[in-house]
Amino acid sequence: MNQAVAFLTGMHLLRKDDVFFCKRPRTDTPWLIVAWIMNLCDSINLDGTQKPLSEERGTYGHAQKMRASMTYAFGRLQGLGNMWWHESDVGGGIMVGNPSISMEVSSFMCSLRQSQGDTLILTSLTYSTSADFFFFMSNYHPDIKPFHLWAFPPHEAHICPVRALAAWLSESRIESGYSFSENSLR
Repeated sequence: MNQAVAFLTGMHLLRKDDVFFCKRPRTDTPWLIVAWIMNLCDSINLDGTQKPLSEERGTYGHAQKMRASMTYAFGRLQGLGNMWWHESDVGGGIMVGNPSISMEVSSFMCSLRQSQGDTLILTSLTYSTSADFFFFMSNYHPDIKPFHLWAFPPHEAHICPVRALAAWLSESRIESGYSFSENSLR
């Protein structure tokens, strides 16, 4: 929770004397939660630019834990419970409920989940049947370390994943970035 406040203060989204965790959160609190999670876990920077593939980012599981900490902080510690964030029946822009359980945060988490799906990323593209291809699975299997695929000997060419991928890459003309989107893996 201190990390969220430090981030928001550092980005000048929150003044040093502002109290973020309180019984009457600001109307834009869901967006501040999204900004904090997005900064650490999304492939897009807050300014809309793409993060480099080499830049490490948090997994979807980490993003869920960040959101859970916000839900706990506002729900339990501030007594706002687990009611969704919405405008009071009284009106006048008065918001009630837990800002972590808002349409804004929920929508962001759904889109983050889609963007961090089981995506196979090709980090070294060299078209050669003798070259090794370096892959890793993102997000779902963080315990699986990057690994190499080596070309099989010529008498096993018909079952060689390196040759199959090299042929596919040659036809697709992909030279960098994602080789398979989440949707193509389903």
